[in-house]
Amino acid sequence: SLSQIDTYDLSAWGVNTNQDAYSMDFKENAGVQTYTSWVSTSQNVQFKKISTGGAGVWAIDKSNKIFYKAGDSWVNYAGSLTDISVGGSQIWGVNARYQIFRKVGSGGWTLIPGGLKQVSVSGNNRVWGVNAGDNIYRWLGSSWQHIGGKLKCVSVGQAGVWGVNSADNIYYRTGTYGDANSAGSGWQLIGGKLKWISLWRCQQCRIRVATYQRETEVDI
Repeated sequence: SLSQIDTYDLSAWGVNTNQDAYSMDFKENAGVQTYTSWVSTSQNVQFKKISTGGAGVWAIDKSNKIFYKAGDSWVNYAGSLTDISVGGSQIWGVNARYQIFRKVGSGGWTLIPGGLKQVSVSGNNRVWGVNAGDNIYRWLGSSWQHIGGKLKCVSVGQAGVWGVNSADNIYYRTGTYGDANSAGSGWQLIGGKLKWISLWRCQQCRIRVATYQRETEVDI
């Protein structure tokens, strides 16, 4: 079973309870989806968080060291993070002091004002996050917009903005579908319970929600 998973385009990456990294590929033909088997990619490095996007595959190990995938190898990168998220062309992360960092292209880490415990960046580089008090924020390009509600984690992507609160309730932010540059209009409670959430790509009005141990589809 996997303790954390992230998806981009037609691939998925995850780490299991032993902090080993795995990847798999999706294939789609005439609306029919098939999946390859999970393949171990750890190479003796133990990861606690992994993220994939247009800017590549990045991960954090149990000591908060940062790695990126280069061919068949994992390469250590400067810095220390407790959470990381890969977008279309940007990489965002937060450290143990809740400081926020952004990396664009071949440049290094840039300190961003504010404080978050978890951050998510989409394929269009929309950024949402939550702080130590479960308060929700949206990046406007030079400052953070506070969004009403409380979430312990948030995920932003083509299917909009989704999150899970401290009671494991699932919420969708109305008005954010399609990775829109919008704060949305309110939180819609979705049936079920999740510990954590990650978004796959849109399929009409359905998304693939990745939980700790399985994937399921829900309507929005």
